[in-house]
Amino acid sequence: MIDYELGYDLKDEKFIPEMKTYLREENGKAVPGHMMKNIYDLDNICQQYVVMEPTVTYPVQDGFVCHPGVEFVGVILEGYGKVSFPDGESHDFRPGDCWYFKAGQPYRIENNELGLLKFFTAHTSPIAEIPYEYLPADCGVVIENGHGIRNIDTCEGTLAPGFTGHKADAGHWTTLMFEGDNICVLHPVQGPGCSSPMFDYVSHPNVHELEFALEGNAMVIMPDKAYKLSPRIARYNPELQPSKTFNYTDENLKLLVWYSTGRLANVGRIQNHAVQFECRNL
Repeated sequence: MIDYELGYDLKDEKFIPEMKTYLREENGKAVPGHMMKNIYDLDNICQQYVVMEPTVTYPVQDGFVCHPGVEFVGVILEGYGKVSFPDGESHDFRPGDCWYFKAGQPYRIENNELGLLKFFTAHTSPIAEIPYEYLPADCGVVIENGHGIRNIDTCEGTLAPGFTGHKADAGHWTTLMFEGDNICVLHPVQGPGCSSPMFDYVSHPNVHELEFALEGNAMVIMPDKAYKLSPRIARYNPELQPSKTFNYTDENLKLLVWYSTGRLANVGRIQNHAVQFECRNL
């Protein structure tokens, strides 16, 4: 559990020295006004926080950038901008927009508004191994179904399957945003007073799970400790980590979850029983 704005580790209760903001580089040169933070860096998935100032584009040079062999997903947290592709398509970014780019899909992102453009990204590789290839504006590269963009506010969720038993979790809806080759994106919404799971804990035996709140607040409860989850907290659940999320507020909790597998059906679930206590009057 990391407060990514402060670089503070809630579990160890200390600041992380290496989690400092830095300027993105392009062809070995720093790009002014394009700031990055490395949040989580794992063997097959990584997470970064990006802030682009007005008039900044990526790439800076005319044309596009792509990541051969590595998939790229993200979500707009704040601000407005634009993303363009070599096939002539473009999309005006707004808060809540989620995207999935296939490996090698060329793109260009620009902040053409007056405010900051803030977003979270994930790649299917360690940060140091993300490849960058710069392409001219007339490259003409077209990848079939290479890019998809959906906004969380226009998605209709379905009642989430129950983690305990076969009954659905009341007040818990999910939308499968994207399934790729090695990553999938899930958008859960928990209503007021809803817990996921309703009873005990749940863990995933075979995937890395990265999660953060887009809107709302909740308690993330581990067997040994509880944490507050809010829109500035990035959460990592390693394989087999039991946890539950409880929305104790009177507003919806909107989450975004990235799994290190291309199919949601591959995300295994294990029910972990909570410790039972015998209460006595003393």
